[in-house]
Amino acid sequence: MHVLKSFEKLQAQTDQQQSCPACGSLVADIAYVYRDGEDRSDFFLCSDCTFLFARPVFIPELDKRQMDGVENAELFNSRLLKTIYVNYFIRKEIRALRRAKGGGSLRLLDIGCGTGWTTRVYADHGIDVVGLEPSRIRADYARQNYGIDVVCDYIENAEFDREFDVVVLRHIIEHFADPGAVLRKIRGFLKKDGVVLIVVPNINCLGRYLFETRWAWVLPWHCNFFTPRATRKFLSGESFEVVDFYQTPSPLYYPGALMRTFPNRFVKWLMGRNRVLSMALSAPLAIGGKWLGMGDNINVLARVEYEHVVSEKS
Repeated sequence: MHVLKSFEKLQAQTDQQQSCPACGSLVADIAYVYRDGEDRSDFFLCSDCTFLFARPVFIPELDKRQMDGVENAELFNSRLLKTIYVNYFIRKEIRALRRAKGGGSLRLLDIGCGTGWTTRVYADHGIDVVGLEPSRIRADYARQNYGIDVVCDYIENAEFDREFDVVVLRHIIEHFADPGAVLRKIRGFLKKDGVVLIVVPNINCLGRYLFETRWAWVLPWHCNFFTPRATRKFLSGESFEVVDFYQTPSPLYYPGALMRTFPNRFVKWLMGRNRVLSMALSAPLAIGGKWLGMGDNINVLARVEYEHVVSEKS
């Protein structure tokens, strides 16, 4: 008989230790367990850096990892939500990039660019952009609707004949069994003084503590779950120096968590009938978490410590 998917909190230890992808420590503590039929994945919690990671990963196959949905990638086709996101998040990123790189011309690679609408914002601010997107559906949408130059491929296969000033990894490295391999790959894409912009969900956010297993863990696609401490440790271990580090709120995560926590018709009607309304109702929780230092996303701007890399190779 098929067992339904389940996600449960658990405090246990295992004899089969796993190496923490963020700091390299051996980890035996299990904090959660996810089951899908007969398949099981344990969520290991690193006591040294607080990184949480699921093993085995849910989607090991390269050609099944891409996400093809257009509506969610387009913020549900809401002009209002896009305007808010651009004014309060993307423009802040661009200001941080300008502080780090100055006012000259910039060449930017957006890895996992999705439908390309955020990539288009960078282009509209005078930045030369290229997208990398494994989903054929999303890549075609980006080309046709936003005029973005998109390479349709996985990062593992990607090669470029020019270096970039900036590489963007927006909600990307939480999908990889070895997130460090992604950073090592993009070193070859960056100019010597280039920077990487990383955005990942913060698993130490207010929503996770309020809703626990009903939170937006984005299973089975996500297998790494970052905290601010783990993010800094991870970047340092991969020879990246943090230039800017901050947290941002995201009401996007809350409606689903509320509907799972209160599975009645009224909450489903209130949170499911209108995306903009559900975002507005969820905004106080997201903003409150940010004020408490428990924002929904972690945003980092970092550059390669090339002296460290050279010393490692010598």
